[in-house]
Amino acid sequence: MVESVQGIRLWKFRRFEMLFFNIAMRRRLKAKFMNRRQNLFFFFLLALFSLPPVISHAADQLHDAIDELRQAVGAEESSENDVLRVYYRQALAHAEMASKIRTNVHIEEAIAQLKLSVQDVETNKAKDAEKHAKEALAQLVQADKQLIR
Repeated sequence: MVESVQGIRLWKFRRFEMLFFNIAMRRRLKAKFMNRRQNLFFFFLLALFSLPPVISHAADQLHDAIDELRQAVGAEESSENDVLRVYYRQALAHAEMASKIRTNVHIEEAIAQLKLSVQDVETNKAKDAEKHAKEALAQLVQADKQLIR
């Protein structure tokens, strides 16, 4: 009789131990799941809040390229080719940075026009360079309008 009572007690203890173990494991799994869910939530918040600075950085690069081109177009009659080459190269660098940050068809077309204008200035074709620079300026203004929307 003593053995059967001890056996029942042992069985009840093991049953309680397994029940307690299952409850503890469920809590651990729930905690891991909550951690994963919280990690995903914070990742999406981070992605959401990091997006506007990227857009504003692309817009800043685009505005710098537009400013360089406006200065070059305003100084074309009175400037030498070396000055225009510097303006065009700086505008090209800013446009390429804006393209790396945020791609746009107008920015790509402006980059192509700026490359042509740099080549024309290097070969002393000021009129062709001016034409390509004005086309690039128009394309960058269009890209700026699309980027703001």
